[in-house]
Amino acid sequence: MDTHAWPFTLFYGIFNLLVFLLELGSPYQRLRFAFRIKTDLAIWFKTLSSRLSTISRMLARECNMKHKLKHNSDKLERINTDY
Repeated sequence: MDTHAWPFTLFYGIFNLLVFLLELGSPYQRLRFAFRIKTDLAIWFKTLSSRLSTISRMLARECNMKHKLKHNSDKLERINTDY
């Protein structure tokens, strides 16, 4: 998955909104375009949410690893001072 694609998806969503505003016609067309924009925005927000949760998991994992490294280095220092 390309993590740098969000500007393009945002542009696509804005483009769909402009199409919706320009092609206001019959109630059926308005409903169809509104549903298309709603679907596109829902997909975009779901993707954004997924990416943010992935980033938060990665940060949590990194913090956990740093904590473990600190804990292990403290153990090693205690072992070295004991002997």
